[in-house]
Amino acid sequence: MFETQVYDEIDETVWNVSLTPITNEAYLKAPPGSERVSASPFDLLVLYPAVSGAKVLATGQLTKAQLPPGEYLHNVWAAVDLNDDGQPDGLHCSFFCKCPELVRGPKACDECDCDYACSESYLMREGKWEVVSAVGPM
Repeated sequence: MFETQVYDEIDETVWNVSLTPITNEAYLKAPPGSERVSASPFDLLVLYPAVSGAKVLATGQLTKAQLPPGEYLHNVWAAVDLNDDGQPDGLHCSFFCKCPELVRGPKACDECDCDYACSESYLMREGKWEVVSAVGPM
């Protein structure tokens, strides 16, 4: 189920999506990855509306040439192929707002104010990347 809500003060339409609760025990009891905590053992990407044949691409296989200008490979959280050509058509990137060039890791906050995380989502439209969502501190 989804609904749209218009926020007049920012002149933006926002989709509110309600997902069916996950009840499969395999997901609910999944152990965390090596760099994750038990409260958040894995990430989830929801593609809405659904695209038949969409495939998640391994982010480690991407090249800089496949990214939007100014984006860094280490910030790509998810890449999706929407038309079965093996190329990313959708990207979601997450990074430190003040220093997106910095790779996340145990010493990252020693080099940068990493209190705030930002994210940008992109879609490939007519051969060019377009930002479709950007989130950061207000």
